[in-house]
Amino acid sequence: MKVDLSGKSACLRLSVSCPENRANASLAKRALSDPPHYRPAVLLSDLHRGSFRIVGDLYEATFHALGIEVVQMAAPTTASERRSIGERFSGAVFFHNTVGRNFVPIEGETNIAMVLHEWSRYPAAWAPYLEAFDEIWVTTHHLQKVLSGSGVATPVTVLPPALDLETAPSKTNWESQSPFEFLYVGETHFRKGLHLLFAAWEQAFPESGAARLTIKTSANCPFESPRPDIQILTANWNRQELLELYPKYDCLVSASLGEGWGLPVAEAIRARLPVAANLWGGHASMLNAENCFSIHHQEIHQPYCSAPELYAPGQQCAFSEPDQVAAALRRVVDSTAEERQRISEQAVSDLWKHCSFDSIQSAIAERMAPVHA
Repeated sequence: MKVDLSGKSACLRLSVSCPENRANASLAKRALSDPPHYRPAVLLSDLHRGSFRIVGDLYEATFHALGIEVVQMAAPTTASERRSIGERFSGAVFFHNTVGRNFVPIEGETNIAMVLHEWSRYPAAWAPYLEAFDEIWVTTHHLQKVLSGSGVATPVTVLPPALDLETAPSKTNWESQSPFEFLYVGETHFRKGLHLLFAAWEQAFPESGAARLTIKTSANCPFESPRPDIQILTANWNRQELLELYPKYDCLVSASLGEGWGLPVAEAIRARLPVAANLWGGHASMLNAENCFSIHHQEIHQPYCSAPELYAPGQQCAFSEPDQVAAALRRVVDSTAEERQRISEQAVSDLWKHCSFDSIQSAIAERMAPVHA
């Protein structure tokens, strides 16, 4: 059955030539020279959530590079919206890039849930929603472990989008600036650990001048900089502007309590920017003792949540004491340019083993082939 992908006013289509999210032409050519007929993909994304929108765009570019027809639109929230989408795109594979109770499949179609979650347990009230799906795709082994450990029986596949299809600059010089420039990218809610990072900054650099920290976050940041050597950027930037930020710094730092993936870490690695972070959760799928400045942590019970339904009894997180974060900051500043270059190049080499187009194209192609080949 031919699927109608016309009438795209309600969706985001990022072709491989889109200037803000341009797929690398040479990588796209590595797809099969005479590709089979794939089922079309419909990405139903929470476009109002910044990170979900980016993840959706990355999968969209990956599908395009494989020669798969794809459309992305806002995830439906009502039964009538789902029926309408199902009728309009009957025969496609529906990818649900959303959260919690909004994981509701399109009736009678192939449905794949794309799950992101940060703590070590998935909420019990949400788990039953995933049982109605044919398959679950996750970006990290951490998420696969979380779902299986939380009683989700639907098959879970680790299948991230390709991260080497965007045009993004990389560092070519690892000599440090003066002062040493640290970068943080992300939101400011408690899970991100900025309170720990600020306390650690006081310990590592009691006097201003030895280093500088830039916080790149959204416009709703609820606090001001506590020190002259901490700069907070809240401007609304497009994707390319953000990617161009990373190579300008000496190190990305994260004191996060938990990440399902850790997209800023992945973006920093791709830019060959050294990373200082813990080796827990999504971070551990990209980082190890040889390719970053690891921040020591303790796995502890996590009793707090931003909403009641997010809580799962027994959930844990990675907690780093401020002195542990401070020690890592000092270790970064005291490192040599050669060490930072070696670490960065090892990290990007490791990343491409599971987040490059070459590493994931066969698995996606297999799943998108017609049911009756």
